[in-house]
Order: sequence, then structure tokens, then C-alpha cells
Amino acid sequence: MNMMFGSSTTHANAGTLDASLTIASVGREVAQNSWYVGSAIERALELARQAWGDSPKLEQVCANISQVTDLSQAADELIEATAMNGKSPLNVHSSPRAFARFLDGVLPAGGTTFVDLACGFGRTLLAAAETRPETRLVGNDIDESALEIAACQLFLRDRPAELDTVDLLLPEPRSEYDRVVLHPPFGLRLADAQLERRWPFGTPPKGQSDLVWPQVAFQELAYGGYAAVVLPTAALSRAGKARDVWARMIAKGAVEAIISLPGNSQLNTTLPVSVLVLSASPAPRGVLMMQVPDTGAFSSKRTSTSDEKQWEAYKASIEILSAWRGGRTGTTDISIEVPREKLLGPDSVPTPQSWLAALSPLSEDRVEQTAEQVRRAVMTWEESVRAWELPPPARPLSVHAETVPLRPVSELALCIPRGTYVKPKEFTPQVLPVQVYTLSSLRSGRPELLPNQSARGTKRVITEPGDILVANVGRRILTLVCQQEGVEVDRNLGLVRAEKNAWDPDFMAQQLIADHNQAMLSGATVQRVDIRHLLIPLLPFHEQKAVGDIIRRFVQFTDQAQAALGSAEAYMSAMRNALASGSFKISGRL
Repeated sequence: MNMMFGSSTTHANAGTLDASLTIASVGREVAQNSWYVGSAIERALELARQAWGDSPKLEQVCANISQVTDLSQAADELIEATAMNGKSPLNVHSSPRAFARFLDGVLPAGGTTFVDLACGFGRTLLAAAETRPETRLVGNDIDESALEIAACQLFLRDRPAELDTVDLLLPEPRSEYDRVVLHPPFGLRLADAQLERRWPFGTPPKGQSDLVWPQVAFQELAYGGYAAVVLPTAALSRAGKARDVWARMIAKGAVEAIISLPGNSQLNTTLPVSVLVLSASPAPRGVLMMQVPDTGAFSSKRTSTSDEKQWEAYKASIEILSAWRGGRTGTTDISIEVPREKLLGPDSVPTPQSWLAALSPLSEDRVEQTAEQVRRAVMTWEESVRAWELPPPARPLSVHAETVPLRPVSELALCIPRGTYVKPKEFTPQVLPVQVYTLSSLRSGRPELLPNQSARGTKRVITEPGDILVANVGRRILTLVCQQEGVEVDRNLGLVRAEKNAWDPDFMAQQLIADHNQAMLSGATVQRVDIRHLLIPLLPFHEQKAVGDIIRRFVQFTDQAQAALGSAEAYMSAMRNALASGSFKISGRL
């Protein structure tokens, strides 16, 4: 192929031959042995003509390509970059390299034929070409353009394969292959006509195409063959008729293993998937359930090292599966063999995570770690209760002799309707962070640490102890009494600053959220309120302070109760999970 580009460039530079003529001639020659490669060359040449016309750009591209020493690697990297673009139509045809190697790896060695029933760009075929050099490769797909790209990649590696345009949902005569891979589209809605055929494990429920694909793959297997089928993990726990299909597959021994993967194992989606390993020669053993751990390798941000890190995680699971096939135990930190009779129980679901939690015995280290978790939870609970003061007494109210007037807070205190902090659209590492009270601070009670930036041309709004922050969040007005000095205020918050010897801040903060002020919220879609119009009763300062003292005691009690609630929930969680492992019992008297 490099010779083609080199010769076309030489002729073009000499002015004796157009590069497009040479490429077209080579394309016709290649098409005699590989129709899809010839078609791809013809299609690419036509697109180049449409885009570049008579300009010398095609010759320039040919000159650049002629300098590439490994065209197959360059093509693979170009396809990878294109497929990772979420807006590209090409991303639906490609799997990450490591995942393609994984699908090939879960199928045992041996066999004379390997087929990918929805091969797309041919990633899995390329993986099989490396690990199964003597095996006959077959690739099917419904998309002809995807097959052209797959054919070109195999052609550049000088690896023959039989490619064909096939609709898997048509009831055509089936072949028999020794190894089958199927990574189908998810969530297809099938017509009734597409379900009118004989299914080995029962007709899939309407609207649930996920259970079509394992049966399609199984029908393509020769006796003694194996298949790997990719499904959304959610498909494992579907109820109704779907459970009947799963039960027949398991009862007939068709399911050898189920391997669930973390999210972000696929390109441009966080959807968790599972790989269903099928066998056409039922074995007396149970089903191997495996959960590949969610490590840093499966991050939504793919880097140059993501592929190798993911492959290390996949390789470990392949080794466990291979050892189990060889007769070793299937019980590890991430896998367990489940008897088929348990999987056929009325309430069982074939999800690895649930069976690992239910059946996996804890190692000695895990027993000690779990016991330590329970001990810490007990200590935290006891400390929270020990520091818990008695609930404060609730004070009744008496009728005031004269009605207390309500006045707008703007007449009684300094009101700043909006703060000045504006969060920058892009974070600049060189900018030092600053503490800022934000909307989330109204619930947490704490400022956030954000990049140091304020609205231009304005004097910063900075808090003093006793200031009251006010904002409407959703359909409620919320307030917070500031305890810290020198904290900047976000533009979505208002600030009220009253005289220290005239107003109790906790009393005022509570009155600002009273029902008569909540009723001032207005707006059909987004409700807003002008804090300057909120009304405060003119109580004498000593009465305000008495009310403020009650509020502060109840707030402290509420904080302690919340802390106790959290430690109680942590203890109950640690206890139930420890007991569920089967390695613990309650000690001491109840």
C-alpha cells in the first residue's frame, strides 16, 4: 500500500500521471480479491474529488502517507480518535481496544472458526487475528461502510477474513462456528415480525431486544463452541417473561459465566455492561459469576494509558475464568461459582454483584477489617451519645398586650440585595482560592473554597460575624447567620447587617423565613423575592435575645441529634453487612 502512495506521488510530481488515476487503478485491482477494500478506496477517492476538486491536495496527502512506516497502526489510531468523538456517527461501530481483546480472551483457545456477528470496524477480529493466527475469521455487520473499514484494517495487516452484510434478525439459515462474539446495539425496539421465528430459549418479551442477542449467538454455535455476548447489566435483572428466558438458558446449561464490568468500559457512554459467556456443550458445573472491580482505569476521561490499565483489569478476570475452566475453584475476591439450582430459585437474579455479596466467604484480612469497621462505628455512636446534652425545654408563648408592628427589614438594618462573587467559567490554576458563602452554604453552614474572582467594578461584599445571608432556594426562603469574618458573598445571596445592640441575629434570621415572608415569593417559573421588603416584628431587644437563646439551644440540639443519627445509621450499616457475610454473631447480652 505504501508503494501505491509512493508511486502516485512520484508520477504526480513528474507531471506524467494524476494520483487519482493510480489510486483508482489500484482500487480496481484490489477489489478482485477484496471487494470491500476496493469499494472503500473508490468511496474515499470520490469524497476527495468532491472536497478538493483539481487542487494538488490529494497528491500532498499521498506524499505524507508514503512517509508512514506502519499504515495499519496509523489507521487504527485515526479510527480510535474518530470513534472517541461522541458526535461522530462512527462511534457506534467501535469498541475500545482493551475491550475487544477482552471479548476475544474470554473465549478459550482452539476451534477452527471465529465470527464476530456485529463486527463494526473489526476491532475484535483484529484481536483474534493476533491470538488465533490459524483460525478462519468471519465478520458480519448490517452496515456496509463499517465493513469497508474493517476490511481495510485487516488488509493492512495482511490477514484474510470473510466479511458479509448480514441482518441478524432475519430468519436465514445459520452457520456453525466454534467461537462467536456479539456486541449488539442496545435498546432496539423489534417488530412482531422480527420475533416470529424459533428461539432456543423462548420468545423474548416485546420491547426487550436484549434477550434476542444471546439466543442469536447460541444458534450460530457448533457443538462444543463458545460465545461471548455483550448486554446492558440492567438486562440481567429483568422480571416477567424475561426471567423465563434466563431460567431456560441456565437450566439447559447454556450459560457458562457472567462477567459484569464497571461503567465507562465503552466509548462515549457510562452504561455498565456485562459479558455473557455461552457454551454449546453443557457442563455439570455451576455458573461463574464475576464482577470486574471499578478501578481508576475505568475513568470517564480516557488518556493514553487508559487502554493498557483496562487491559490489566480484564486480563486478571480472563485468568480467573481460564483457571476455573481448568478445574480450579471459582472463588476469588471478584468471582464465585453459583450452583445452577440456586440461580433457578423463584427470587434469584443472575447478577454477579448480588451473588458475590451473598455467597463469598470473607478472607481473614477482610474479617478483621469488617470487625474493625463495626468497632469504630460502635465507638462513634457512644461518643455522640455521651456528648449529647439533654434536650432544651420548649417555652410556651403568652399573648402580647399590644399588637407588635411589622416593619420592612430595610428600615431596620443594612440590606445588600446581592453579593459580588461570580464563579469564573474556567478555572485558572495560578489564581489563589478564596472562601465564599454560596447557595449550598445555606444548608451546610460552611463557605466554599473557590477561585478568587469577583464582579468587575464593584466593591466586594465581605461578611462580619452576625450578618444574615438570605436567598430563595426553589420555593423557600433560607437564611444563615454568619459566624466567620472576611468571607465573600456569592451574587445569588443577599446580606442583612443589623446593629449588634439592637437586634438578635438568630431572632431576625428566623423571622425572615416566617410564613408571612415566604408568601412574598413571586414568579410563575422561577420564584424570587426582594429581601428589602421582608417584614420583621419590632420586639424589644431583651425579648429578641430570649427568643434567640431558645433558637440557639435548639439548633445545637438539632446538630447533635443529626450527628447521632448519622453515627447510628453507620453502625446499623456496618452491623448488617457484617452479619450478612456469615462470619459474625452478636456478642454480649442484648
